[in-house]
Amino acid sequence: MNRKVLTFLLLFIIITTSLSLAEEVEKEKDSFGKITTLITLPESDIIYIVLSFKTGTVRDPEGKEGLNYVTAGLIEDNIKKGLNEKALTSGAGVSRQVDKEITTFFFKVHKDKFDITYPIFISEVISPDINENSLERAIDSALNIREDLINHGESLSLEALDLFIYRNHPYGIPDFGTKLSLKNINIEDIKSFHSGFYTFENYELGIGCKNPKKILERVKKDLSSLPAGKPEEVVIKEPEKFNGNKVLIIKKDDATTAIALGFPLDITRSDSDYYPLLLANSYFGHHRYMQGYLFIHLRSARGFNYGDYSYIEKFVEGDQDKMPQTRIPRQKQYFYIWIRNLSNENACFATKFTIYSLEKMIKKGLSPEIFRLNRDFIWHNAKLWDFDILQKLGFSMDSDFYHTPYFIDYIEKMIKDIKNKDVTEALQRRLGGRNIKMVFVTGEPQKLKEQLLGKKDCKPVYETTLSEEDQKIDEIVLKYNLKLRPEDIEIIEVEDIFK
Repeated sequence: MNRKVLTFLLLFIIITTSLSLAEEVEKEKDSFGKITTLITLPESDIIYIVLSFKTGTVRDPEGKEGLNYVTAGLIEDNIKKGLNEKALTSGAGVSRQVDKEITTFFFKVHKDKFDITYPIFISEVISPDINENSLERAIDSALNIREDLINHGESLSLEALDLFIYRNHPYGIPDFGTKLSLKNINIEDIKSFHSGFYTFENYELGIGCKNPKKILERVKKDLSSLPAGKPEEVVIKEPEKFNGNKVLIIKKDDATTAIALGFPLDITRSDSDYYPLLLANSYFGHHRYMQGYLFIHLRSARGFNYGDYSYIEKFVEGDQDKMPQTRIPRQKQYFYIWIRNLSNENACFATKFTIYSLEKMIKKGLSPEIFRLNRDFIWHNAKLWDFDILQKLGFSMDSDFYHTPYFIDYIEKMIKDIKNKDVTEALQRRLGGRNIKMVFVTGEPQKLKEQLLGKKDCKPVYETTLSEEDQKIDEIVLKYNLKLRPEDIEIIEVEDIFK
């Protein structure tokens, strides 16, 4: 690790040592077993509400994939439309988060405008205005997400990897549906889905303000008008096993290639091995931080691209671009690596380098110095993740999902006593010997296929001069065998990915 990165880590640790953003939260459990999270904010004039429903993409009926997404989108759009019509957007903020198992609405407003904005929010959640216009807007929004992904190879590679890893699995459909399935969704579908899953027994709630119990009583009274009923719990099966490494190449006219690769991970935040892996991942490819091994060697040393990152669970970038979004908990998770756009001619080498480096870390673990620095970095960096009350509420509710103490505090507890050998053992136990699925979004699919198979040279092209050490690494990487057969590589047109 170079001196600049060491200095950065040490300064970061010093600056954040005195910060502790996690706050005490109060939990209330009702007769149905629903847990409500309450945070008292004596000095705040803002009221925060996080309202989740235990429904996600896994609830979409066959042939109507995207129904959960469209339902939530329709509700959010109606709320924003209602606020706009009364010129109240400056006083309130609303957004929604849709994932495989949980759908969430975030609402915050100044206390002086609560009585005129909250009714718009809650009435649409309870009894949305479902008509041809609102349905059309929601479906158009889902179609736009699809088109945006098709037009942006970096994001497309991540979404495609999610679907590739979970092929023939409940997670293996896009949240926003497909072009064909969205055409099948009608008003009655929305009404039926809403009445079946937006029920009184199926919501989870978080509130933060000066007097959260007072707000809670009002919200609970309003939500009592939701339909009764608790949908059957969904137990997510293990992902489909695959033999050997597999590749999906998406042909998209572009001078660059985006890469995502990974495999299912059989742990979540509730498992003790998650925390040494969190530490190791900080070293290997922490999101949008420059100290990651991949970032240093692919971007800084070789000038390949903008950034290279790795993840030990599904990650969605929140309002702060380095911080994880909350309310995307899953029963099943996966490890993955994101190699952002780089020239087509360097895609094969970057892939070999990444997998070679991952295997080296799994085999050798971390040096004592790197272990210590990244342990301290994660310990302090995690305290920044719950940077506002919506984040705090979200992390607290996620912790209920995983049956752990408050996540940010739990990281500190678990990281504090980790030894370097714990990291090595967790790496070898959880990441070692795994087959990998790889996704490439590229304009040169046939050439890339031949390179991956070893039929064409993978020698990189540089606009910079490498150090002697990096040149030696290149020689080793170029000899690395990806162990792929022609039948392991699938090529599709970009238009077919979400058809």
